[in-house]
Amino acid sequence: MDAKITKKRLGQMLSYDWLKIIGFVVGAIIIWSLIFTMTATRITPAQQFTVMNYKGSTLTAAFNQRYYGLGRQGVFSHEVIELTTVDSTTGGDEMVNTMLDTRLQTDEGDVLFAAHAKNPDASYTVEGSEEKQYYTYLETFLRGYYIYVLSLEDTLDSEGNVAQKGLITRMTEYVNGYYGGDYQTGELDKEKVEKDFKKRIKKNDDKRFQSDEEIKKGIKKEYERIEKYRDGLIKFLDYLEKGYIAYQKNLVQITETYTREITTLNMCPNEGTMGKLKEEIFYKDKRNANDPNDPEKMTDVDTALNMNLVFLSTPNMEKQFQYETILYVNALVERYCTALKPAQGS
Repeated sequence: MDAKITKKRLGQMLSYDWLKIIGFVVGAIIIWSLIFTMTATRITPAQQFTVMNYKGSTLTAAFNQRYYGLGRQGVFSHEVIELTTVDSTTGGDEMVNTMLDTRLQTDEGDVLFAAHAKNPDASYTVEGSEEKQYYTYLETFLRGYYIYVLSLEDTLDSEGNVAQKGLITRMTEYVNGYYGGDYQTGELDKEKVEKDFKKRIKKNDDKRFQSDEEIKKGIKKEYERIEKYRDGLIKFLDYLEKGYIAYQKNLVQITETYTREITTLNMCPNEGTMGKLKEEIFYKDKRNANDPNDPEKMTDVDTALNMNLVFLSTPNMEKQFQYETILYVNALVERYCTALKPAQGS
């Protein structure tokens, strides 16, 4: 049989089978892309720290610059390898909920800024009165997204018992577990840290730690992570006690018969100490510096007063990494609190 490839035969093959050849090439590319996508290492919710904002609040240009600088400053633990932001207001008020729904359902979102200030689009009337009342932006968000919100303080049931532990209680228990039950005076249990670390990377098939050398370096970073959480908790509670930041208790009406108390964090309870936070995020407040009681001369003023930070809990976020949020809070206080000397960050 004459199977010799000639110019004529090659031309005939290409003329009749060129569609099959193109289809084969395209198919091969698609299959290769799928294999690459399915086997590639993905960023987990714990490895990505995402800051969001709610309508009424504006993120400044300085916010992005300073936020991404936190990674270089070593604010977060080694587990956080990507910092992202979601400005939910970029598409206008009508797109805010759509954007938040999409992000939260795909495990994006660690904290969200929402002002505890009047939301002109969220009015209601009390039975027996015709006068309009208004929810704040914070209350509006909590009413719509309470299932994604993690309260800082414990949530109690109708009998006063703890129905759900708050973030600070859980963080205290978590850190205590590595310091012999007392994170303030105990020593770090390095054996437990190492054991838990190896168990976690095996369970998650973490490709960052394959060789013995990588695992050894990872254990050292894990010591630092637990120590960051311990130091961060101590700082946070100190800032709270001194009034630089404050708990904000919110009663959220879930149904007609069920009200849930959710504690968020007021990042600027006093403009005299944390007012400079407006360099990163602010909302418009109508004020009259000369005569507060004269509504005719009110002007818009940029302020961060009563700007709250809401702590989020998405479906697949590992609980032990939710404490990165406290490290973020401390970084903001250290940057903007005028009562701290010297003020840190620029």
